[in-house]
Parts: sequence; structure tokens; C-alpha cells
Amino acid sequence: MKIAITILALVVLNSGLALAEDIQCHFTEPFAVTTYSSANHSLTVELAGEKTKIITNVSLQSEKTAKKFKLISADGIVLQNLELNYAGSDGMSDRIYPYAVEDFEILAQTNPAFFGGCFSK
Repeated sequence: MKIAITILALVVLNSGLALAEDIQCHFTEPFAVTTYSSANHSLTVELAGEKTKIITNVSLQSEKTAKKFKLISADGIVLQNLELNYAGSDGMSDRIYPYAVEDFEILAQTNPAFFGGCFSK
């Protein structure tokens, strides 16, 4: 019985991972879009006026609460903190995003953190 429960749990967990989608985040001032690919474990950064950057080997890790997540680079740097709070904002439109995001890498050279809104697609 214990083996059957363990196998069922693994199937449920793996099906959730298999169904994981991309998470796209929108920012303003400057205009930027990031897209995390769960299939490729990469973060694509599109910053207005700059060449698209792809960061590989990025992991999506959940915190103790099921509503908070981190995107972490291969060398352990937290790239983004995401929270499923249905209060995310791109800072410009009236659109409310399911995820609020705090980014530490896009504008790390000019701002300590950069806030936006995200959705899964």
C-alpha cells in the first residue's frame, strides 16, 4: 500500500511538472519582458533597445508557501522572486497579473530591484 501511494504521489508531481508552462513577466521604465521556459530551464530577457539575452540552467524553486517562487541561476543567484497574489502590475496599464515579480538582474546595474507582473502561458 505504501508503495502504491508513493507511486501515485510521483505521478501527480510529475504530471504537474509536465504541465508547467512558461511564465512571462512585463515591466515598465524601462520596458522589458522576461519569459521563463520550464521545458528549457531558461530565462529569456527582452529589454527595449537591447539584444535579447537568454540565461540557461535556470531553476524554478518554490518556497515553503505554495504561492512564492524563485528563479535561480546555475550559480545560485536569485534572478526573480514571484508571488501568486493576483496583484501583479506592469506599472503602466490597468491590467492585473496573477503573479507579482521582483527582478534583481535586468536592471541590477541601475536599480536594486525591478517590479512587474507575470502570467503563465
